[in-house]
Amino acid sequence: MKISSNNNQNLLNSAYIFFNNGDIVNAENTLKSYDISHSSDFDADFYNLKCIIFFRKKEFNKSLNFIDNAIKINPNCANFYINKANILKELGQFNDSLNYYDIGINLDPNNSRIYFNKALLFIELNNYIEAKTLLEHSISIEPNFSEAYNSLGYIYSTFLEKYNESIYYFSEAIKINPFYLDANSNLAEALRKVEKYEDAIKLCESVLAIKIDYSKIYNVLANIYVDLFIYDKAIFYYLKAISLDKNFYEAHYNLSIAYKECNLLVDSLASLDNAIKIKPNYFLALFSKSVLYFLLGDFINAWNFFEYRFKIKTDKYPKYLLSSKPQWDGVKLINCLYVWGEQGIGDQIMYGTVLKDLIFCNLKVFISLDKRLINIFSSAFPNYIFLDKNNLPSNLEFDAHISLGTLAGILRPNIKSFPLINHYVKASEPRKFYGFFNKYKFKCGISWHSNNTHLKKYKNLNLKDFLPILTIPNIQFINLQHQINDDFDDFDYFKKNINFDSLNLEGIDLFNDLDCLVNIIHNCDLIITASNSLAHLAAAMGKKVFVITSFSKGSFWYWREFNGRNVWYSNVRVFSQSKPNDWTTPFTEIKSILEIEANQIK
Repeated sequence: MKISSNNNQNLLNSAYIFFNNGDIVNAENTLKSYDISHSSDFDADFYNLKCIIFFRKKEFNKSLNFIDNAIKINPNCANFYINKANILKELGQFNDSLNYYDIGINLDPNNSRIYFNKALLFIELNNYIEAKTLLEHSISIEPNFSEAYNSLGYIYSTFLEKYNESIYYFSEAIKINPFYLDANSNLAEALRKVEKYEDAIKLCESVLAIKIDYSKIYNVLANIYVDLFIYDKAIFYYLKAISLDKNFYEAHYNLSIAYKECNLLVDSLASLDNAIKIKPNYFLALFSKSVLYFLLGDFINAWNFFEYRFKIKTDKYPKYLLSSKPQWDGVKLINCLYVWGEQGIGDQIMYGTVLKDLIFCNLKVFISLDKRLINIFSSAFPNYIFLDKNNLPSNLEFDAHISLGTLAGILRPNIKSFPLINHYVKASEPRKFYGFFNKYKFKCGISWHSNNTHLKKYKNLNLKDFLPILTIPNIQFINLQHQINDDFDDFDYFKKNINFDSLNLEGIDLFNDLDCLVNIIHNCDLIITASNSLAHLAAAMGKKVFVITSFSKGSFWYWREFNGRNVWYSNVRVFSQSKPNDWTTPFTEIKSILEIEANQIK
């Protein structure tokens, strides 16, 4: 028996050496000679290693059987419970996984790895607050825990979008382990987020000097070149990343974005399909298919994939209503329907174009919206009851519910279902500001900023971009831009330095008082604006609207024109950049139209 025990120990040691060197095949083959028929002190470690090997092979049920055997032999080993918890996490049994992490913590409260692995589970569950606390605790136990620093950096970058803080944590991880490739890659990505492109590229090159075939760094390089609008390089590096790791679903997804920016929509769709084949529950990719189908004019498929927006667990996407009542299918006969507004004001105004069709359903309808829209919508649709979506009554009773965007998909299933005339917003006091306007001139309202945090650097214009049209004779320009911060963009400051006829109505809150804004827009002949909520509001009034959109990023699917018109608002014309960061083309086109319009005023 002693000989057998010594032999088992030697075999186990050899197997561990193979495994730690990345040779799983020889590790597994070595363990085949292990004599499990005679009980020995090494049996629990044998089963544990078998568990780890099958975990690496992604055969999780077999891995689970082996770790259960290890725990039966030695129920007091905390690391065994970590391994079981990790397996259960992969099997989607999250509550059981948390329980086994807690058992491990009770057995070994100073084991930093347990807190770390538990934090990774909370990250997967999008509970970054709990994950952050656990990671900080693991570092307090093990100050040189580079993986914990890297994961903290991930939280600050992905969930909190505090990129400078994430740079600190990634850098700390690299100080501990300069050859920690994942931390280096994450640091390069964080540097990209703060637009330190040269530093990011240098870091990528230094990583490739260590490991030329590291797929993740090619993905980061490609992301950088997408930001720089150098799409040929971006596509090259995405394809390089995929060639090194065919299952790199993020690279397939990012490649689809690059193709979309180049208007290669079919190629973009194929890349999304590749990502989804690898990760079937990749909800971001599934939702992104809806955008491509919208752009292609295939609204039936688009609306189907549009529903995946609710499964994306970030603050950028809307949250689904938690209710015991069913979602309305647009067919079932009910007495009372609750329609809940989603996303921002612009989306609510756009989807609001379908609400008049609900009249034919003979329903009692509650609709929750941004409170700034309630008066406007109540005037347009007096048969419905409108509620503040952030202050709903606790006793709201209804038979079924539906989001405003999903309702739009039911009532506008294809392009042919959109009416030619689709405006519904009316001015409550149309002549309220009439005396402030120059009745002898063409009146043009302008706006140049959007509040979209993620895309404003692509969507936003500066007032100086309007220079080609500001000095056209016979036009009065009305400031419709709220929250002006930059001195150079301040309307009055600009007026003093450029000779143009303008109107800046003082004392009016253009952000909150939308009723007042509607009355001002009513007196304008034309609205020229960046892609923002004003564009939707003016368009829903039936005003002639010129929307200026970016070359690629920041240009939304709903401004797409089919057969020369926008399906949501037939009174909207879209003018787009011909190349990134250059607004010359849209303003050249607008100028030629404005000169004709202004000359017709008598």
